[in-house]
Amino acid sequence: MDRDEVPAALLALPGMDGRTVTAIRTRALGDPDVAPPGEAVPDARRPWRSYALHHLRTASAPEPGTASRRQPQGVQS
Repeated sequence: MDRDEVPAALLALPGMDGRTVTAIRTRALGDPDVAPPGEAVPDARRPWRSYALHHLRTASAPEPGTASRRQPQGVQS
C-alpha cells in the first residue's frame, strides 16, 4: 500500500481520527512528512514536517522536574 493511501484506509476503521492517523503514520510507519490536522506546519519544513514539529514541541517543553523544584510562595531557600 502506498503511503498516500494509508490515511483513507485507517480513517475507514472505527474510532480513528486525523490525529491518530497522523501518529500512526509518523511513529509506526516512519513517515517523516506528516502534518497533523489543525497544525500550522509550513511547507518550508518539507520533507521533514513530522520531525520538525516534534523537535519544536520538545524544545519548547519545560525540562522534566523543573516544576517540582519551585519553592512555595513565601518560602526562601
